[in-house]
Amino acid sequence: MNEVKQKREDFINQYPPLNLLNKQDIGKIWAEEDFHLYVHIPYCIKKCDFCYYVSYENKNGQIPEEYLEALKKEIRLYGGMEQFKNRKVRSIYWGGGTPTLMSLSQIKDLLEVIWESFQIHEDVEFCCEVRPGPETTKEKIMLMKEYGLKRVSIGCQSLNDNVLKLNGRNHNSNTFYKTFNMVRECDVFSINVDLMSGLLGDTQETFLYSIDEMIKLRPENLTIYKLEVYLNNLLYKKTLGQEARFITDEEEAEHVEAAYNRLLENGYLLSDNYSFCSEDKYRQIHRYNTWEGEDMIGVGLSSHSCYGLTIYQNDNRMADYMEQLQNDKLPIRRAYEFSVYEDMVRMIIFGIKSVSYPLEKFSRKFGIGADVIFADKLSYLQKEGYIDIKDGILNTTLKGALYADDVVRIFYPDRYRDAVLAHKARG
Repeated sequence: MNEVKQKREDFINQYPPLNLLNKQDIGKIWAEEDFHLYVHIPYCIKKCDFCYYVSYENKNGQIPEEYLEALKKEIRLYGGMEQFKNRKVRSIYWGGGTPTLMSLSQIKDLLEVIWESFQIHEDVEFCCEVRPGPETTKEKIMLMKEYGLKRVSIGCQSLNDNVLKLNGRNHNSNTFYKTFNMVRECDVFSINVDLMSGLLGDTQETFLYSIDEMIKLRPENLTIYKLEVYLNNLLYKKTLGQEARFITDEEEAEHVEAAYNRLLENGYLLSDNYSFCSEDKYRQIHRYNTWEGEDMIGVGLSSHSCYGLTIYQNDNRMADYMEQLQNDKLPIRRAYEFSVYEDMVRMIIFGIKSVSYPLEKFSRKFGIGADVIFADKLSYLQKEGYIDIKDGILNTTLKGALYADDVVRIFYPDRYRDAVLAHKARG
């Protein structure tokens, strides 16, 4: 540590020192960071047994106009805020629910409102979730392409029809292939397919069959979610009556490890702890940029947002959501302002989950190294083989990727350690 020199020299009224000023940083004075937009369409023809999101069954396959009018009003309210006047939307993600239940005119109207309300980045990443089914049409995909659709995410979950039926999915493998091939014909930049591990009735053989079929189809992205039996879904109710028995966590981990190895052996790259891409250029902008701390505004029933150091959520009751908007108010239900230290925790958590994280990003953001703030924890994770730090890059090992959501909990303060574990144990 430097010693204090008692000289009463040079009155200080500015820090950092003024001699650090330079011409290169002038352009950064009024620079506005891009942000990201999530749009929630909470309607499905049938709600899957494992679904825990806020959504409604609508067997007639139509999206109520009153919901879309409220959603468009929420978008316009944000668009009129000074905080977004000079910022561009870098990515748009439509999720649900089933966004493609909207009609062609509803899709066009919603897109027009988004484009009228915000400045849209010239290379915006627009992603839409779709269900394998008749509502996902070539006409809808091509219309969305006119507005920059670059990524279509297809909810497959499994290619075993019996497994799909046991878990309450309302499509079969044949419908998935038809939908996949149709989207491929539309020449969308990137197709993502969602699979689930640990589904009711799934075995290692049936799970790896789905993986092998994906390797043949070669979607640009493949995401593998673990089925959790949350306390608010239909599968949980089935377990209460002993109608359902799931494989253990250990068996599920064996299935996923075998799948990860098979995908890596066949040329896929690990994008993060639960998804793969065929090339780096297909890494999802919406996910990784928000993981690095860029703002995301969520619109629609129950949507989550993160703005600056605040996370917040919309009303999750339709009546409350609609009433707030009728009164020209944003339908925000609850919020939490987190500290700079919690932001540091957030960055290191998502750095580990993103499987390759330049630590210089942490130092640039906070002015101090992650190896200083989290020295003991990072050392422990390296020793246990979950991560490897080399040449300033924090790399997550395959073992670390498989258990990343367990690994990162060591950074949680004790009072958060068991947060969001609202699901039934397996086995």
